[in-house]
Amino acid sequence: MSERTGSGSGSDRTKRSNTSGVEPHESRRRKEENLIGVRRQKRARLRYPALTAIPKLLQSLCSEYPALESQITSHLNTLLALDDQIPLIDDVLKDVVLPRFVKFLDDEKEPQFQLEALWVLTNFAEASSKHTKVVLEVGVIPRIVSILKYNSEVEILEQAIYALGLIADYSPSYRDRALSNGSLRPLLSLVESLPGSSMLIARTLCSLVQGKPPVNFQRVKNALPVLQKLIHTANEEVVSDACWALYHLSEGPEDQIQAIIEAGVCPKLVELLQHSSVAVISPALQTLGNIVTGDNAQKQIVVDNQVLPGLYQLLMRGNRKSIRIEACLAISNITSGNEAQIEAVLKANIIPQLVQILQQDELDIKSEAAWAIYNATAGGSHDNIRLLADQGCIKALCDILTCPDLTVVSVSLEGLENILKVVGEAAKEMVCGCEGLDKIQNLLTLTMECDENEDDENEDENEHEEKLEVFEIAHRILKTFWPELGLEENELENPLDGSLPFEVTNT
Repeated sequence: MSERTGSGSGSDRTKRSNTSGVEPHESRRRKEENLIGVRRQKRARLRYPALTAIPKLLQSLCSEYPALESQITSHLNTLLALDDQIPLIDDVLKDVVLPRFVKFLDDEKEPQFQLEALWVLTNFAEASSKHTKVVLEVGVIPRIVSILKYNSEVEILEQAIYALGLIADYSPSYRDRALSNGSLRPLLSLVESLPGSSMLIARTLCSLVQGKPPVNFQRVKNALPVLQKLIHTANEEVVSDACWALYHLSEGPEDQIQAIIEAGVCPKLVELLQHSSVAVISPALQTLGNIVTGDNAQKQIVVDNQVLPGLYQLLMRGNRKSIRIEACLAISNITSGNEAQIEAVLKANIIPQLVQILQQDELDIKSEAAWAIYNATAGGSHDNIRLLADQGCIKALCDILTCPDLTVVSVSLEGLENILKVVGEAAKEMVCGCEGLDKIQNLLTLTMECDENEDDENEDENEHEEKLEVFEIAHRILKTFWPELGLEENELENPLDGSLPFEVTNT
């Protein structure tokens, strides 16, 4: 039996190669541009401060550095622009202008100075990762943490929360620096004192726990009670961000998953599968999908919270394909459990939905449905497996044997083999009745054919192993269940000698 992970940003147990043709540096540039656009949209929701204190700051700076008056004025004008201008980074900006803005963050007697300085620094930092780095170098994080701890002005606190999330969101190293400066505890305390700022807090919490390499769970586990509270709020964006934070935290070993369970989030996450917004359903579903990768006791807690009826509804064709894929993935992790958990899936009437997916949907969702059925055949009781045969799994698995994905073909063959072992002659008749025997023989023939147009030296090693696996399973099925075909043992001779070109094509 095999456990699998989701397609979201997380620990990929099923690694997918980049076939987009986009160079890595170009991909990073596009991602950064997208992040900047998202941040500007989010910033637009904040109230811009009335910039009444800036003239005093400008006067102070120019009197202290008269020779730099022109450059300082130019920098300030650019920093304060509300359009897409990005100020150039030079020594005057790094050594004079930005440090003075940071210094104003310490001036509790001048809250307007604090607010405007914080806003300018945030405005500058979100221009690009280089600009963010400069802001970090002038020491803004400790000042932000101090504001979160000791300031009581709502506008200043909101701007500080936003700035913290912005910094943490740029990279895991910035995230870790923010956490090492003690930012989490004061942020969590603001959930009670700033109920109107829950959206900013939830978004910033998500930024503090996401990223690869993953965050140190011990540093952030105290966020779990707050996240449990946030997923119960009425605000859709708050719930979505809190669910995404839980998703990132659930991407870990079983002790980490156990901490998520003990936080009491499972009942609400299951309930959220019925939410009207995909922005909530998706992270709730993927979090539950991570939790059911745990041990059988952890799977059972999710099953006991009635996740299966919710997953059944999400498999329906009216839902987005990405949601249906994640639902199949969660089901496959449940069917990788014990017999009782497989039986629960059967009783939830999910198997006919999976069969329908195998017969009608696109390959990427078919693949996950095939895994779910295979896991059920591998770990189910004899009664479970007979029921799988009765519910149409044999024909569905035979139909997918012509797909081009070698892994799916192997999984489907093994699922058929498991059913044949239990159901016997009746299963053989069903395989023959849906032309499954012809397809299995065709797979064996294809692996033994010599394709003169294929250069074996250029064949990927993993691909060759996948071809060999398909050959071996097909050979084993035919030899075991159809001995009358007269398949000889020597037909499996030297399958790794490089002379087994393999092409699975649609027939």
